[in-house]
Amino acid sequence: MEAEVSGRIGGERYERTEERTAYRNGYRTRTWDAHVGTLELVIPKVQPGSYFPSRLEATSTGRAVAVAVVQEA
Repeated sequence: MEAEVSGRIGGERYERTEERTAYRNGYRTRTWDAHVGTLELVIPKVQPGSYFPSRLEATSTGRAVAVAVVQEA
């Protein structure tokens, strides 16, 4: 998630660039019920705008997504 949000806003944490379109604004927690159990996710907040991990979109369902999230954590 960190790499995905960095690519989306145009810079790493604490990095100031001319290409930057937004800034990080802390984290929010979200519980996600997966096949392997309930996971507590920490999702970066972006200001202005919003960010939601592409791996967790409503169209992405199934065991492969759950395994990918557990591996990334």
